[in-house]
Amino acid sequence: LSQLKSLLSFQAMSKNLYLEFIFENPIPDLIFTDPTKLRQILLNIIGNAIKFTQKGSVKIRLFWQSASPSKSGTLSFRICDTGIGIDLNQASNLFQPFVQVDNSNTRKFGGTGLGLALSRRLAVALNGDVTLENSEANKGSVFLCKIKTQSAEGATMTTSLVEKYTETSQPFTEKDSKILAGTKILLVDDAPDNQILISRFLKSAGAEVDIASDGLEGVEMALSGNYKIVLMDIQMPQLDGYEATAHLRKQGFTPPIIALTAHAFKEERDRCLNVGCTNHLTKPVDRRVLIDEVARLVGTSELKATL
Repeated sequence: LSQLKSLLSFQAMSKNLYLEFIFENPIPDLIFTDPTKLRQILLNIIGNAIKFTQKGSVKIRLFWQSASPSKSGTLSFRICDTGIGIDLNQASNLFQPFVQVDNSNTRKFGGTGLGLALSRRLAVALNGDVTLENSEANKGSVFLCKIKTQSAEGATMTTSLVEKYTETSQPFTEKDSKILAGTKILLVDDAPDNQILISRFLKSAGAEVDIASDGLEGVEMALSGNYKIVLMDIQMPQLDGYEATAHLRKQGFTPPIIALTAHAFKEERDRCLNVGCTNHLTKPVDRRVLIDEVARLVGTSELKATL
């Protein structure tokens, strides 16, 4: 949750929105669940709340229900925004794949209509669900995500996020900061917050980073530049990451291409590899994993041991 807040804060701050995680009661600091699936659910729902909110706030209220901290319980996330709202008469369409309740908003804000459908599918896999609790036009929406889980042995109850919990928040050492020195990287991503965050990660390791804001621009820059590796977002307007990668391979482009997607499904990974991607990483991107994988693919990982 600390990592997720750090990532989404860039997006919220760019719109002058207030992003807050509120503990309604103490929750275990360690639980048994699939972290990739849970992260994906929250990224989709909170990301949507930020996208469809022009002013005000997005608040995530957490609460834990269990007979005992050592027994199974339900961890719930109530995501409240002050955005454009949803017509409750059309709410039944919200969780249908590739369906948008308002085409005008789709054109204005973008999106494939997959996020909520995938979130519900993932929540059900975690013995939970995602529902729309309430919504009012121009006043906001409230989504409720629940997962059934169990606190881990040795877990303690907490009422706040630990900002330095994840290892990705730890600063690089001097040796780490040189591992990508001189490596020229092309980042293809249409989201400004991803551009800022991922570029910062790469530059902290010494890399040189150029940015393309869509697939068409990415193909042009990749073919004309001298890049050692390309990081390719999959969901982009005009030309998506699948098409851009396939086109680059047909043109004889041989450097590694890492697909960056919001989905951790095996089918997504297989499709990325089938069109010519070298590997597949899910967002939000873990800084350490990203740096290590780029270093491995461009052949600079051995440098770390000798610096």
